[in-house]
Formats: sequence, structure tokens, C-alpha cells
Amino acid sequence: MILLLAALVRPVHADLIPAPPPSAHLLAREAAAACGDLGALAELSFTFVVEKGGEEVARRTHHWNPEAGTVEVSLGSGPPVPLRIEARMPDGEADPRWASLAPGVPPAEALRAWSAFVNDQYWLLAPCKATDPGVKPTIENGQLVLSFDGVGLTPGDRYTLMLHPETGALRFWSFTLQSGATGEFLWSEPVDVGPLHLLLRRSSPQGDTVIHFEAVSGRAR
Repeated sequence: MILLLAALVRPVHADLIPAPPPSAHLLAREAAAACGDLGALAELSFTFVVEKGGEEVARRTHHWNPEAGTVEVSLGSGPPVPLRIEARMPDGEADPRWASLAPGVPPAEALRAWSAFVNDQYWLLAPCKATDPGVKPTIENGQLVLSFDGVGLTPGDRYTLMLHPETGALRFWSFTLQSGATGEFLWSEPVDVGPLHLLLRRSSPQGDTVIHFEAVSGRAR
């Protein structure tokens, strides 16, 4: 009888034991999975728009072909700047490099186009890239934090992601950039684009700054 009671009691006590918190790498994988399959993306076009105080202050359009390793960047004035992306250099570094495909484009403008693409596609695709090489996930105050091991144009940036507890989708992020600037934005307006599940609107809590994406289209490989 004692053994039988013990057997009956054990599952009850087991249910009262809290589950261990998820690891940072698990949360990063969940965030990336909720964003879709970036590796299956063949083409992606989008326009990055910034509004402050109800006025548009930036607009840039990108036509990216991961399959071909190219991107065409429109900075708002002048013809689009075509770039070739080398995802991995011969020495094994994971940080992409680029080369202009337009010989007549001044180097400074080509660099500005590349910097704009790196910034704008991260604002669109950050959750998809949570498990990229060089990304260091940690957990702070129960939230997923992404920092970088020497990759990207600003490796000193840090992002804190608040994920949906059931789907893993990104709902809100805050950040401290390498420059010292800080910010926080609510992510909203879900849409499916090719193999990706994206959110097209970023709003500051006060509503004075909005980043959103227009003319978003894409296809899978």
C-alpha cells in the first residue's frame, strides 16, 4: 500500500516542479523559425521608409537576389547602385563583403548603398538572422539578447527581443547601438512573403517615430 501511494503521489509533485527556462540558443532558433526560412529565399524586394513626427525623412528601395548574390539599392536620387555580395571570404570569415557592379559609381556612394542595405534588411529580417554565424544570443531578465562577435558594420550593437511565448514571433525590441544611441519599437503588421513570415511596421512607444516597409515582394528558390 505504501508503494502504491508513493507511485500515485510522485506525478503530482513532479507537476509542481517548474520547467527549466529555455536556453538562449533555443530562443534564437525559435525566433528564426517564426520568421520563416531565409535560406529558401531566392528574391526579395522592399522599400524602407522612416517617418518622424508624421513626416517622411528617409526612403530607400532594395532588390535583393540571394541566389545570385546581388543587390540593387536605390538611395532616392540618381540611378540604382548594383552591388555583388560575397557571403564568405576565402579566409573563412562570415562577415559579408561587397563589390560595386557599376564602374562609374564613386566608391563613397557604393559604400553608402551597401551600408543602407545592411541596415535596412536587418530592420526587416532581424529575427530570421538570430542564428547567423557571429551572433551571440544570451538571456537577460528573461529576454533574448543578441550581440555580435566581430561581424557586421557595427559589431558593438546589442538588441533585446521580446518574443511571443507560443509562436516565438518578435513583438518588441529595444537596442543600444555601437554609437551609444538607444531605441525601442513595437513590431506589427504580419505578412507572408515567399518563404518568410514578416512584420512590416516598427513603432516607437510614443508613436513619434515609425519605420515601415512598402512594396514588399519575394519568392522562394
